[in-house]
Amino acid sequence: MVTGISGNANGWEEVWRDLKPGERFDRLSVAPALVDLVETGVLKPPMKILLPGVGRGYEAVYLAKSGFDDIVGIDISPTALKEAQKYSEENGVTGIKYVEGDFFDPQVLTEEYDVVIDFIFKCALVPELQTQWAPRISELLKPRGRLIYFMFPLQEKEGGPPFAQRIPDILEATSSAGLKPENIIDLLPPELAHDIHQGRLGLGIFRK
Repeated sequence: MVTGISGNANGWEEVWRDLKPGERFDRLSVAPALVDLVETGVLKPPMKILLPGVGRGYEAVYLAKSGFDDIVGIDISPTALKEAQKYSEENGVTGIKYVEGDFFDPQVLTEEYDVVIDFIFKCALVPELQTQWAPRISELLKPRGRLIYFMFPLQEKEGGPPFAQRIPDILEATSSAGLKPENIIDLLPPELAHDIHQGRLGLGIFRK
Protein backbone atom coordinates (compact mmCIF):
# COMPACT_ATOMS: atom_id res chain seq x y z
CA MET A 1 0.00 0.00 0.00
CA VAL A 2 1.26 3.46 -0.89
CA THR A 3 1.77 5.66 2.14
CA GLY A 4 2.42 9.36 2.67
CA ILE A 5 0.18 12.32 2.01
CA SER A 6 0.25 12.04 -1.78
CA GLY A 7 -0.83 8.41 -1.73
CA ASN A 8 -3.27 8.55 1.14
CA ALA A 9 -6.85 9.76 1.08
CA ASN A 10 -6.85 10.56 4.80
CA GLY A 11 -3.71 12.64 4.41
CA TRP A 12 -5.21 14.86 1.75
CA GLU A 13 -8.48 15.11 3.64
CA GLU A 14 -6.58 16.41 6.67
CA VAL A 15 -4.89 19.02 4.47
CA TRP A 16 -8.19 20.21 3.02
CA ARG A 17 -9.96 20.37 6.36
CA ASP A 18 -7.42 22.93 7.55
CA LEU A 19 -6.83 24.70 4.24
CA LYS A 20 -8.14 28.24 3.87
CA PRO A 21 -8.52 29.88 0.44
CA GLY A 22 -5.17 31.22 -0.71
CA GLU A 23 -3.08 29.06 1.59
CA ARG A 24 -0.33 26.68 0.47
CA PHE A 25 -1.08 25.44 -3.07
CA ASP A 26 -4.49 27.18 -3.31
CA ARG A 27 -4.03 30.25 -5.52
CA LEU A 28 -7.59 31.70 -5.47
CA SER A 29 -7.94 31.76 -9.26
CA VAL A 30 -7.66 29.76 -12.46
CA ALA A 31 -4.23 28.90 -13.85
CA PRO A 32 -3.23 31.76 -16.21
CA ALA A 33 -1.74 29.28 -18.68
CA LEU A 34 -5.10 27.52 -19.00
CA VAL A 35 -6.78 30.83 -19.74
CA ASP A 36 -4.21 31.36 -22.50
CA LEU A 37 -4.96 27.96 -24.05
CA VAL A 38 -8.66 28.79 -24.20
CA GLU A 39 -8.20 32.35 -25.44
CA THR A 40 -5.82 31.24 -28.21
CA GLY A 41 -8.15 28.45 -29.32
CA VAL A 42 -5.96 25.51 -28.36
CA LEU A 43 -8.91 24.34 -26.27
CA LYS A 44 -12.39 25.06 -27.54
CA PRO A 45 -15.78 23.47 -26.98
CA PRO A 46 -17.35 21.05 -27.42
CA MET A 47 -15.19 18.49 -25.69
CA LYS A 48 -15.37 16.18 -22.69
CA ILE A 49 -12.76 17.23 -20.11
CA LEU A 50 -11.39 15.49 -17.03
CA LEU A 51 -9.62 17.40 -14.26
CA PRO A 52 -7.83 15.10 -11.79
CA GLY A 53 -7.10 16.58 -8.37
CA VAL A 54 -9.71 19.26 -9.06
CA GLY A 55 -9.36 20.86 -5.62
CA ARG A 56 -11.49 23.97 -5.15
CA GLY A 57 -12.49 23.88 -8.80
CA TYR A 58 -11.00 27.10 -10.16
CA GLU A 59 -10.13 25.52 -13.52
CA ALA A 60 -13.42 23.64 -13.78
CA VAL A 61 -15.49 26.76 -13.15
CA TYR A 62 -13.44 28.81 -15.61
CA LEU A 63 -13.94 26.19 -18.33
CA ALA A 64 -17.68 26.03 -17.63
CA LYS A 65 -17.92 29.81 -17.94
CA SER A 66 -15.99 29.59 -21.21
CA GLY A 67 -18.60 27.38 -22.85
CA PHE A 68 -17.40 23.89 -22.00
CA ASP A 69 -20.38 21.92 -20.79
CA ASP A 70 -19.02 18.39 -20.25
CA ILE A 71 -16.56 18.68 -17.37
CA VAL A 72 -15.65 16.09 -14.75
CA GLY A 73 -13.51 16.95 -11.74
CA ILE A 74 -12.23 14.20 -9.46
CA ASP A 75 -10.62 14.49 -6.04
CA ILE A 76 -9.87 12.01 -3.27
CA SER A 77 -10.79 14.54 -0.56
CA PRO A 78 -14.49 14.98 0.31
CA THR A 79 -13.76 18.41 1.78
CA ALA A 80 -12.07 19.53 -1.44
CA LEU A 81 -15.17 18.55 -3.39
CA LYS A 82 -17.45 20.38 -0.96
CA GLU A 83 -15.30 23.46 -1.50
CA ALA A 84 -15.47 22.96 -5.27
CA GLN A 85 -19.24 22.71 -5.19
CA LYS A 86 -19.42 25.83 -3.04
CA TYR A 87 -17.14 27.75 -5.41
CA SER A 88 -19.22 26.63 -8.40
CA GLU A 89 -22.43 27.81 -6.73
CA GLU A 90 -20.87 31.15 -5.79
CA ASN A 91 -20.02 31.65 -9.47
CA GLY A 92 -23.45 30.61 -10.73
CA VAL A 93 -22.08 27.51 -12.42
CA THR A 94 -24.03 24.27 -12.61
CA GLY A 95 -23.45 21.10 -14.53
CA ILE A 96 -19.88 20.28 -13.50
CA LYS A 97 -19.72 16.66 -12.37
CA TYR A 98 -17.61 16.31 -9.24
CA VAL A 99 -16.48 12.78 -8.39
CA GLU A 100 -15.07 11.66 -5.06
CA GLY A 101 -12.61 8.82 -5.40
CA ASP A 102 -9.26 7.48 -6.53
CA PHE A 103 -8.15 8.60 -9.98
CA PHE A 104 -6.39 5.27 -10.44
CA ASP A 105 -9.42 3.12 -9.62
CA PRO A 106 -10.94 1.87 -12.92
CA GLN A 107 -14.31 1.49 -11.21
CA VAL A 108 -14.42 5.18 -10.27
CA LEU A 109 -13.73 6.63 -13.72
CA THR A 110 -15.12 4.44 -16.49
CA GLU A 111 -15.62 6.87 -19.40
CA GLU A 112 -13.19 8.23 -21.98
CA TYR A 113 -12.36 11.91 -22.44
CA ASP A 114 -11.30 14.23 -25.22
CA VAL A 115 -8.91 16.03 -22.89
CA VAL A 116 -7.31 15.34 -19.52
CA ILE A 117 -5.90 18.47 -17.86
CA ASP A 118 -3.23 17.90 -15.20
CA PHE A 119 -2.60 21.07 -13.23
CA ILE A 120 -0.44 20.34 -10.18
CA PHE A 121 -1.68 16.75 -9.90
CA LYS A 122 1.18 14.46 -10.92
CA CYS A 123 3.65 16.26 -8.68
CA ALA A 124 1.43 15.52 -5.67
CA LEU A 125 1.71 11.77 -6.21
CA VAL A 126 4.31 9.67 -4.47
CA PRO A 127 6.82 8.12 -6.91
CA GLU A 128 5.12 4.72 -6.71
CA LEU A 129 1.92 6.26 -8.08
CA GLN A 130 3.68 8.48 -10.60
CA THR A 131 4.71 5.38 -12.55
CA GLN A 132 1.00 4.64 -13.05
CA TRP A 133 0.11 8.19 -14.11
CA ALA A 134 0.74 8.08 -17.88
CA PRO A 135 -0.79 4.61 -18.44
CA ARG A 136 -3.90 5.66 -16.52
CA ILE A 137 -4.27 8.85 -18.52
CA SER A 138 -3.88 6.91 -21.75
CA GLU A 139 -6.68 4.57 -20.63
CA LEU A 140 -8.95 7.54 -19.96
CA LEU A 141 -8.36 9.32 -23.27
CA LYS A 142 -10.40 8.72 -26.39
CA PRO A 143 -8.48 7.87 -29.56
CA ARG A 144 -6.76 11.12 -30.64
CA GLY A 145 -7.52 12.57 -27.21
CA ARG A 146 -5.07 15.03 -25.63
CA LEU A 147 -3.27 15.39 -22.34
CA ILE A 148 -2.66 18.98 -21.27
CA TYR A 149 0.03 18.73 -18.63
CA PHE A 150 1.27 21.75 -16.71
CA MET A 151 4.68 20.41 -15.69
CA PHE A 152 5.61 21.46 -12.17
CA PRO A 153 7.99 21.78 -10.40
CA LEU A 154 10.70 21.64 -13.05
CA GLN A 155 13.64 21.73 -10.67
CA GLU A 156 16.07 19.52 -8.86
CA LYS A 157 14.76 18.90 -5.38
CA GLU A 158 14.39 16.11 -2.88
CA GLY A 159 11.13 14.95 -1.37
CA GLY A 160 7.65 16.31 -1.74
CA PRO A 161 4.92 16.93 -2.46
CA PRO A 162 5.39 18.63 -4.78
CA PHE A 163 7.81 16.07 -6.17
CA ALA A 164 10.34 17.24 -8.76
CA GLN A 165 9.46 16.70 -12.41
CA ARG A 166 12.00 16.25 -15.20
CA ILE A 167 11.11 16.65 -18.86
CA PRO A 168 13.14 13.63 -20.11
CA ASP A 169 11.35 11.43 -17.58
CA ILE A 170 7.98 12.86 -18.61
CA LEU A 171 8.68 12.22 -22.30
CA GLU A 172 9.75 8.66 -21.59
CA ALA A 173 6.68 7.93 -19.47
CA THR A 174 4.20 9.41 -21.92
CA SER A 175 5.83 7.75 -24.92
CA SER A 176 5.67 4.36 -23.21
CA ALA A 177 1.95 4.94 -22.66
CA GLY A 178 1.29 5.79 -26.31
CA LEU A 179 1.10 9.56 -25.85
CA LYS A 180 2.96 11.58 -28.48
CA PRO A 181 4.21 15.12 -27.74
CA GLU A 182 2.62 17.84 -29.86
CA ASN A 183 4.08 20.81 -28.04
CA ILE A 184 6.60 21.09 -25.21
CA ILE A 185 7.35 24.42 -23.57
CA ASP A 186 10.23 24.03 -21.14
CA LEU A 187 9.38 27.14 -19.16
CA LEU A 188 6.26 29.29 -19.33
CA PRO A 189 6.69 33.08 -19.04
CA PRO A 190 5.93 34.61 -15.62
CA GLU A 191 2.65 36.14 -16.80
CA LEU A 192 1.32 32.64 -17.51
CA ALA A 193 2.04 31.30 -14.03
CA HIS A 194 0.87 31.93 -10.50
CA ASP A 195 3.50 33.53 -8.28
CA ILE A 196 4.57 30.29 -6.57
CA HIS A 197 4.90 28.51 -9.94
CA GLN A 198 6.96 31.12 -11.78
CA GLY A 199 10.28 29.87 -13.07
CA ARG A 200 9.30 26.24 -12.45
CA LEU A 201 6.26 25.68 -14.69
CA GLY A 202 6.28 24.19 -18.17
CA LEU A 203 3.61 22.90 -20.55
CA GLY A 204 3.32 19.62 -22.38
CA ILE A 205 0.57 18.78 -24.85
CA PHE A 206 0.37 15.12 -25.81
CA ARG A 207 -1.88 13.26 -28.26
CA LYS A 208 -2.99 9.65 -27.91
